[in-house]
Amino acid sequence: MFGTTTPKFFEKIAERLENKIVKIELICLFSVFIGIVLKLSEIGFGNIVIILSLSILSILYYFSAFRPIKSEKNAGLMRFICRLTFWGYSIAIMGILFTLMNYSGSEIMIKVGFSTMVFSLLANIYSFKRNSENSEKRRIDFLRNIIFFAITFIFYITPQQEINKVLKNHNNSNTDIELVEQ
Repeated sequence: MFGTTTPKFFEKIAERLENKIVKIELICLFSVFIGIVLKLSEIGFGNIVIILSLSILSILYYFSAFRPIKSEKNAGLMRFICRLTFWGYSIAIMGILFTLMNYSGSEIMIKVGFSTMVFSLLANIYSFKRNSENSEKRRIDFLRNIIFFAITFIFYITPQQEINKVLKNHNNSNTDIELVEQ
């Protein structure tokens, strides 16, 4: 349907999101925190808040992978690293979402997201050391990469049963749907 115009369309979306990404990230992460608190206190609607926040964040990172690379010596390599990194974020976030909600398939998504984060972190360290002129945007991207690596690593090494104990997940039950039906 889109043909070769798809990357250009996605690049336009990424350009519009580029200046707003940090604000959207903070809002989504704060919402995830609120959702987890709601879920732990069994007030209700915590699952819905977590699902919406992490889904928005995952979509944001997917489109951010298409941001244009300007004035780089190795633009092709930098474009590859950028897409790998942001797609890795997107996959890792969906794995974290699936883990928090106790959905099937969370393990493979966490494994793929973590392996992408390892490769992405190594590639970013290489490109960060290689470039003498590291802009503020590149520093933020590097910091984001380290944070995502750490979060994904925590979910990678923590067994699902332990997460279920903490979040009180039982048999894929969704208390929010039960509350709405009553």
